[in-house]
Amino acid sequence: MENNRVFRCLLCGLLFLMVDSAWPQHASYEDLTIDLNGPWLFKTDPNGIGESEGWFNVQQPGAFWHKMEVPGNWDLHNEYAHYVGKGWYQKSFTLPPELKDKTFILHFEAVYHDCTVWLNGRELGKNNSGFLPFEFEITPLLRQDEENTLTVCADNTFKRGAIWNWGGIRRPVTLRANEGVRVIHQHITPEVDLQKQTANVSIRLFLENHLNHPVTASGHVLLTAGNGFRKTVPFSLGIPAHSKGETVVKTTIDKKDFHLWHFDDPFIYRSSIKLNGSQNHPVSHAFGLRKIELDKETCEFKLNGESVRLMGLNLVPDGRTTGNTMPLWRIKQDVDLMKSLNGNLARLSHLPLPEEMLDYLDERGILIFSEIPLWGYDPLADPDKETPFEWLGRLVHLQYNHPSIIGWSTGNEIGYYPTAGDYVAKSIDFVRGLDSTRLVSNVTHTAHLEDDYIRFADMGLLNKYGKNLAPITRLQHEKHPDKVLFYSEYGIGQFGEGLDATIEIKPLLDSLRGFSYLMGASVWTYNDYRSSFVGTQELSENRAWGVVDAYRRKKQAYFDLQKEHAPFREMKVIPAVKEAAISLLPRTKLDLPAHPVRDYKVMFQLLDKDEKVMDGDLLDLPDIFPRDALWEEKVQWRAENPHALEVVLLSPQMDKVLDTMIYFQKPSRPADFEAFGGRIQQNNVPAQSGAIRVFYDKTPHATAYKLKYGIDNLDQETGPSREDFLDIGKLELDQTYLVQLVAINPAGETSSDPIRVKVGRRDFLPPGVRYVEPVNEGFFVAYVTDETDFLYRIRYREKDGPSGNDKIISSRTPGLMAVRRLKNGRPYTFEVQRITDNNSYSRWSKTYEVVPDGDQLPAVPWLKSVFLNKSEAVLSFVPVPKAIGYEIQYRTSGRGEARWHSFFLNRSEVNYGRIGDLQANQTYEFRIAAMNANGKSAYSPIIKR
Repeated sequence: MENNRVFRCLLCGLLFLMVDSAWPQHASYEDLTIDLNGPWLFKTDPNGIGESEGWFNVQQPGAFWHKMEVPGNWDLHNEYAHYVGKGWYQKSFTLPPELKDKTFILHFEAVYHDCTVWLNGRELGKNNSGFLPFEFEITPLLRQDEENTLTVCADNTFKRGAIWNWGGIRRPVTLRANEGVRVIHQHITPEVDLQKQTANVSIRLFLENHLNHPVTASGHVLLTAGNGFRKTVPFSLGIPAHSKGETVVKTTIDKKDFHLWHFDDPFIYRSSIKLNGSQNHPVSHAFGLRKIELDKETCEFKLNGESVRLMGLNLVPDGRTTGNTMPLWRIKQDVDLMKSLNGNLARLSHLPLPEEMLDYLDERGILIFSEIPLWGYDPLADPDKETPFEWLGRLVHLQYNHPSIIGWSTGNEIGYYPTAGDYVAKSIDFVRGLDSTRLVSNVTHTAHLEDDYIRFADMGLLNKYGKNLAPITRLQHEKHPDKVLFYSEYGIGQFGEGLDATIEIKPLLDSLRGFSYLMGASVWTYNDYRSSFVGTQELSENRAWGVVDAYRRKKQAYFDLQKEHAPFREMKVIPAVKEAAISLLPRTKLDLPAHPVRDYKVMFQLLDKDEKVMDGDLLDLPDIFPRDALWEEKVQWRAENPHALEVVLLSPQMDKVLDTMIYFQKPSRPADFEAFGGRIQQNNVPAQSGAIRVFYDKTPHATAYKLKYGIDNLDQETGPSREDFLDIGKLELDQTYLVQLVAINPAGETSSDPIRVKVGRRDFLPPGVRYVEPVNEGFFVAYVTDETDFLYRIRYREKDGPSGNDKIISSRTPGLMAVRRLKNGRPYTFEVQRITDNNSYSRWSKTYEVVPDGDQLPAVPWLKSVFLNKSEAVLSFVPVPKAIGYEIQYRTSGRGEARWHSFFLNRSEVNYGRIGDLQANQTYEFRIAAMNANGKSAYSPIIKR
C-alpha cells in the first residue's frame, strides 16, 4: 500500500501561483489538506458480491485487485471500456505526526454515480450524485498511529440520455485537517446600484464546531480586488458543541473601488475568511458586481443596465481521452475555445460543473444557467421525489458565489412526464427560496403548447431543432408573449466527426435573427462526446454534434460558427501593394449576437513561407455599437514578398473572435507521404471495390489537401479535405495507380512527386488515425472505425530500445485505444491495425511517434511576434498542449542586466497576451514560458521591440 503524505494548500495551488497576484486564485478552504489522489487498488464487481463478501474490510485486497488512477474513469482503460456496474477502490494512508489531535474531514469532489464509502471497515455513508461533492467527518474512526484503509464502491449504472456514464472516482479526494472549528462556506450577495456606482455586499458565513464544548468563533472577512480595493470586516459567533452556526456581515464597495463584471471585462473581487488563532489558510471565494434584468415590456435582456443579445454553446463535460475527470488543462482549453467563438451565454451543461470550471468561467466571463440532470420522461420530475430537491439544495449552496451563474435550471425537456408541471412549479419556488438574486427556469421543448411549464420560469429556455426555426419561434412567442426567450439548444443534427464536417449555420441563424423577444441562442453542441444512445451515427461511439471533435480538433463547423458568432457582421480585407483596406460591418440592433464592442483591437501580421511573422501592427477600435456605421482603416507594411496576410479581431481578453487570411503565394510543397492500397469489401470482390488510403504531414500555408490519381495519368482527383489522411475509393483490385498529394490554398496548388500504389486483392486498408495524445505512462490513439471491424491492435516499441522488442495489444473498443505501463519522457513508435469480422488482418498503418508526458514539463512556446501599441505590448504565440498558463517576462533593453518583470497569463488555448503600463519610446525584451501541472518550461528565445 502506498502512503501518500502530499500536503498542499488549496489556496496556493501550484507554487508558482504565489509569484504574482496577477494569477487568479481559485476557491479555497481553510483546512490543511492531505492529497489522497494517485493510484488506488481497483476491482470490478459484476456479480454484486463485494459487500456481502466484505471487500470493504482492511484485510480483503490481494490478488485480482489492480491499480486505478484517482481522479480517473475506469472506462478509459481498454479492459473496462464498456463495464457498467460496481467498481471497488481502496487506498491506505497514515496520518503525519504533526497533524495529530486535529479534526478531519474526508472530501470527495465527485464519484460517479452512486457510491458507498468505508473507513477501516466502518461505513461512513452514501452519495447519490456523480456531479456534486460530499464529505464526512471521520475523526473518531481514524487511527492516529496506524495505517488507515479507505474503501469506495462506485456504481455507474445511472445514465442520463445520450451522455456516457463514465465510472469511478472522477474528481480529487482529499483529507482536510482543522483545529475543531472551521468555516464551511460563505454566501456573498452583492447588491449593485448602477446609478451611484456602489455596491452593498452581504456575506453569510457558515461555520461548524466539531469540539465537545461550545466556542465563540471570531475572525475577519477581508475583501480585496486587483484595483487596490481592500476592506476588513470583523465577526464573532457563538456555536454550541458539535453544531453549525451562521452569521451575516455587511459592507459596501464605494464608487472609487467599483468595477462591474462583464463578459468582456470579468472583473473579480475576493472575500477571504480568517479565524482568529488559526494557523490555516483563509477560506477564499471570488465574486463579481453585475446586474441582470429582464425587461418584459421591451423583451430585453440587460447586463449592467445595457441591452445585449448573446450567443453560446452547450458543453458535454467529457472527452474520449479524459473521460469526465475534467483536468484543469481541459477545462481551460474548452472555455478558451468557447470564448474564441464569442460564446458568452449558455445553459452550457445538463450536469453540475466542478468548482475549478466555474472559477474559470468567472474569470473568463461566460454567463450560464446551472442545471441538475433531470431529462426527458424522467421519474424524478415529480414534486414528491426528494432527490431533485436535494440536488438543487446542494447545487445552489455550493455554487452561490459565482458571478458567471446568472440563473438556475431545475431540469431539461421533461414536458411529457405526467407530473412535470407540478414539479417545475414547486422546484422553481424552492430555488427562489434559496436564492432570490438569480433567474430560475426549466428548459422546455414543449413551449409550443399553451399549458407548458414555461409559465413558471423567469426566462423561457427553449430547445428546438431544424433548418428553419422561424415558424416554431413565432408560435412559442404567441403562446407565451410575456416571456423573454433564449434557445438553450438549437441545431440540425449530427453532421460527422471529421475535420471537414459542418452544418449550414448561417441560414439556420438567419431564421432566428430579427425577433425582439429572442435574445440569444446556444448551439448543440461545442464538442462531440462519447455515447451509446440510440441514433449515434458514428461507429466510433462519438456522437458527432460538436464544432470540435471529441479530442478538441476544430472542424470546419468551428470556423463557420465563429464567423456567425462574431461581434461584427462582416470583416473585409482588400489587399494592394504593401497595403490593405480593412473594414468591419457592425451588427444590427436585433441581430444575433448584438452587443457593444469596447476595447477591441485589430491585429495584422505578414507571414513568410514558414509562417514566421515578418511585419505587422495593432489597431485600437473605437467603441462600436449595433447599427453604427462601417469602420474602415488602411494598413501598410514594409515586408517584401510575404506569403500571407492575417487580420485578427481581438476581444479585450485577447481572444481571437474573428480572422481573415489573405494568401499571396501558394502553399509549401508537400513532403513525402505514405499510401496503402487494398480492398474494402469483406467477403466478395465486385468491380471497383478497391481503395487507397494516404497518410501525410501537413505543410505551411495549406488550407486543404487533395489527391490526384490515375492508372497511367493523373487524370482524376478527390475533393479537398482538412483531415490528416485521405482516401480514394471505387478503384479496381490488382491494379497499380499513380498517386500525387496536392496542397491547396486560395493562391493556388503545389504537388508532391507522384508514387505508384498497388491495390492488392488480399490487403485491407489500415485504420485512419485521427489523433494521438500522450498521457501519464502511456498514450491514446484515436482511429476510424469501419462497420466490418472486429478488433483493433497497436504494435509499439521504445524508439531507442533494442530491436525485435515489439509488443502488441488488442481491443474491441471502437474509436480509441490506450497503451499503458510505459516510461514517461521516453519516445515510442507504433502502428495500428484492424481485424475484420472474417478474421482478415489489415496492413499496419504508417509509423507514429509519441512521448508519454506524465511528470514532464511542457514544451517551450513559439513566440511569433511582439507588437507595441502606445504603452502596451501584445505577444503572438502558439499555444502548448495541456498548458494551464503562461509566464510572460519583459525587461528594458540596453541597460545591462535589467530585472525581468513577470506577468502570468491564466489561459490554455490562447494565441495572444497583453502587457500594459510600458514606457513609450523604450526598447523592451520579451520571452514566454508555458506552465502545466508539473511546472514551467524553459523560456522561448527573446524578441526585442
